[in-house]
Amino acid sequence: MKKELKQELFPRYRGVNLTGMFCTPDSQYADRIRRGYFVEQDFAEVAEWGFDFVRLPLTYKLFTTEKSPYELDGKKLELLDRAVQWAGKYHLHVNINLHRAPGYCVNMDVPDDPVLLYRDDEALEYFSNVWCTLAARYRGISNEKLTFDLLNEPSPNRFTLERYVLVMKKTVDAIHRIDPARFCMIDGWEWGDEPIEELGGLPLTGQSCRGYHPRELTHYLAFGFAKKIPAWPMLDRNGELYDHGRLDAHFRKWTEFSVRTGTPVHCGECGCINHTPREVMLAWANDFLGILQKYNIGFAWWTMHGIFGLYRTGDFTEVDRKLVEIMRKH
Repeated sequence: MKKELKQELFPRYRGVNLTGMFCTPDSQYADRIRRGYFVEQDFAEVAEWGFDFVRLPLTYKLFTTEKSPYELDGKKLELLDRAVQWAGKYHLHVNINLHRAPGYCVNMDVPDDPVLLYRDDEALEYFSNVWCTLAARYRGISNEKLTFDLLNEPSPNRFTLERYVLVMKKTVDAIHRIDPARFCMIDGWEWGDEPIEELGGLPLTGQSCRGYHPRELTHYLAFGFAKKIPAWPMLDRNGELYDHGRLDAHFRKWTEFSVRTGTPVHCGECGCINHTPREVMLAWANDFLGILQKYNIGFAWWTMHGIFGLYRTGDFTEVDRKLVEIMRKH
């Protein structure tokens, strides 16, 4: 019997992104949930729902001082320590991600850093040093409990692929000089959509894909995406059918890459905005998560709270139980 195609190199962790330290108070993305710290209740609820994974997208700016703007301050890192401890308390794997790093963020809503990661070697040194600080701080915690996700969603509008590969390789090398056993996730190319052959099989690394397909559905009315009310299946912006088969083909490509190159794969972000009609969202989520289950790829929903969150009914105070049920089923 022919062996079924599956990603089998990384555990099928399932869970949620927690965005308590996603941005600074002056960001346009700041809200009452993105407080600049995490709360224990969120970790407890993720576990209560039956999940085993939290991804923590961070801005490095919450951990620095005016005197040393590119160095992590040990006292401020105690807020992150507490989150790691809560993850352990509730038996959740914690994945630490730099969403805003020295010199780059996919959401450039505040003035860019004076150093540019996608161009300057000075920025690469700052970026690497941030991760070296975290590597030293969490050395000794097993990969079963904690992993790193080095940089959120590289944009081809900012990086060249060659530069991104260089940044990732040098940073992984720097981390492993301090903590030789630490596992690092690397976000795929083009905002996490495409696997990176040049980094395939890199020791103690995996690649993180995204589950925002088609964006006309998952990002309806956001960031300039089409204003036509989505359906599932639906026609994309080019008038071509986007259905279960096309969605399956996308993640089959990732799975084939994993098997061929020996690269662990996980879906670090997925989700759907609450502007999308709820029944459309639920139908899409059932198909999408079923495909990930088929290929044994884990996932982290974006997010718990807010317009992409699991708390998405009323004034964001009620959990969409049907969505959580679909996530648990798959």
